[in-house]
Amino acid sequence: MLSCNFSFAADDQSYFHYIIAEERRLDGDALGALDEYKEASIHDKDSAELKAKIASVYLEIGEQEKAEKEITEALKLKNRSYGVLSTYLNILLSTKNYTQALKTCEEILALDSENKEAINYKIALLIELGKKEEAFGFVKKYAKENQTEDFPHYYLGLMAYEAGHPREAEKEFLTAISLNPEHEPSIITLMLMYEKIYSGEQLLSKLEQLSVNTGGNNDDLNNRIIMVNIKLGGNVHLNKAVEYLNQVYGEHPLPYIAIEKSSLYDRIENKEAAINELTEAIKNYPKNEALIFALAILFDKYGQKENALRTMEKLIEINPNNSEVLNYIGYSYADKGVELKKARVLLEKALKLSPDDPYVLDSIAWLNYKEGKLSAAKLETEKVAELIQQKSIFEVEILEHMFVIYKTVNDVEGQTKIKKLLTDMLNSKKYNDKKDSIRKFLERINEEPQRSPASIKK
Repeated sequence: MLSCNFSFAADDQSYFHYIIAEERRLDGDALGALDEYKEASIHDKDSAELKAKIASVYLEIGEQEKAEKEITEALKLKNRSYGVLSTYLNILLSTKNYTQALKTCEEILALDSENKEAINYKIALLIELGKKEEAFGFVKKYAKENQTEDFPHYYLGLMAYEAGHPREAEKEFLTAISLNPEHEPSIITLMLMYEKIYSGEQLLSKLEQLSVNTGGNNDDLNNRIIMVNIKLGGNVHLNKAVEYLNQVYGEHPLPYIAIEKSSLYDRIENKEAAINELTEAIKNYPKNEALIFALAILFDKYGQKENALRTMEKLIEINPNNSEVLNYIGYSYADKGVELKKARVLLEKALKLSPDDPYVLDSIAWLNYKEGKLSAAKLETEKVAELIQQKSIFEVEILEHMFVIYKTVNDVEGQTKIKKLLTDMLNSKKYNDKKDSIRKFLERINEEPQRSPASIKK
């Protein structure tokens, strides 16, 4: 809001209600403030500023028509007041009446030629209304007369970029940043401009230099640098991404950042750091399911099956209705041939929570197979076959289970069905990124299945 000076009638009640209204507004109680402003206005009916305050609250709560009515009355009482004109300007901007808004800016500047908010609005409105030459002349003159101000250079940068002069735009944005390293509009706009012009290492170099120019404290910029490093890949860039994550989020990041860091460590094959990142985060967030789940998956990936199982068992104590975890534990028991009754209870609960989950149905089919219940195993396998086709899932272990079960019950038709399914996958664009794996599976389709849980969705 623009600054404003208030004058009150010689009525202490008006001032009393005004002060209460201001306090309530600061506390976020817009409706309470509105009531107090109205009460103040009753005691001082000729106060244009109070009507402007009422209008501003109506605007805040989305009562546009009431806001316009109140500001119209305020303008009739006094049209050369900062408070009234500033509220009027905000209402005009909200209705996109940019022509009248520009005139109102001029009125405000006639009262205070140094009012920066009005100057900013004037520049933006001139650009919006297509008066680019007038805007350029006004900004250029203002920048020359106010050499320590950042925002004129931001607008000069915008106009230069729009005119197709990115180098001139870059120069102006960097000038604004040199005057104020925290000038957010210039930082963000320059960052986005770089992303349109450059890519790969060139983009990274530009963003890193911009980070240096801004003192390395802009989180949006640093997050962009992280994403570019991740996209470029390779140990050098992934390590850089970790460094920036540490810089932005500190030593004890939120769970989702710890998971991201762990994933990066995993990609550079630093297994110890990947596990340690999650282990330390869990100390700070001992009941965070995402962290514990990520750690269990990591243990499983690194072949630490017992650690993975123990971690999943801790997770099920926190959330006994997590179907993926129920499935993982149930399948692990079944595959090892232990706690088979408990495995069935867990898997049936998982199926109840996720009745169309092919991973759960596969686990139940494998449990039946392990217990020698071959008819039941085959029945579940038929359901799995339908679901993986519907959901376009290629999961080697599930397919191996299906093939072994069909082979065990001498179901040649079922074995042929799997081979046809794999052939169809090879001919489908949906599986372009998995075709090598599909071909390899077809080569070894008669082998015995691997013994690792198929419960986690890849």
